[in-house]
Amino acid sequence: MFIAREPVLENSFCKHDPTQDTPMNASTPIVSPQGAVCTIAGCDGETTVVKKMESCDEIPFGFLMQEIRTDYNHEYIPWGGMHPRDVGTQRCFVGDPIGVAHHGIYSTNVYDTDEQINAGDFLYASASGTLVKTTGWGYCDSGWNNLNPIAVAMNTLTVARLENGRYLHIKLLI
Repeated sequence: MFIAREPVLENSFCKHDPTQDTPMNASTPIVSPQGAVCTIAGCDGETTVVKKMESCDEIPFGFLMQEIRTDYNHEYIPWGGMHPRDVGTQRCFVGDPIGVAHHGIYSTNVYDTDEQINAGDFLYASASGTLVKTTGWGYCDSGWNNLNPIAVAMNTLTVARLENGRYLHIKLLI
């Protein structure tokens, strides 16, 4: 038997890998930014477990639709409670259910590049889970990631606009 499924909808409901819990830097509780490229880390029963890409050996699966942060210090916030500044945000905690984007058109500021991105440029996954051009910093120069673009740029951003964190409109290819 071969049953038709809706992969974009079914793959959008995953779970974050609870072992990926180290903040990006010491001054923030953020483990992975919203829009980072993620890879499959395993399976928890029937739920796909994903994590932010950390090496060129990993194959991109999609893009994180929520920011992942470390859990609160429960000395100040009770278990199950939420800090008022996190209510209504796109944040979730390490190990929580998370949305993963596939196909479609999105805007992102999660990219590493030191040169202009032009509309129509293919974009690839870097080892740190960001988007890069083939000539950009962090480009994986061997393996699956250097042969397969994962997005196409839909607008042009100069280096100055990239450095200011402007949104790049992309069409996802994965």
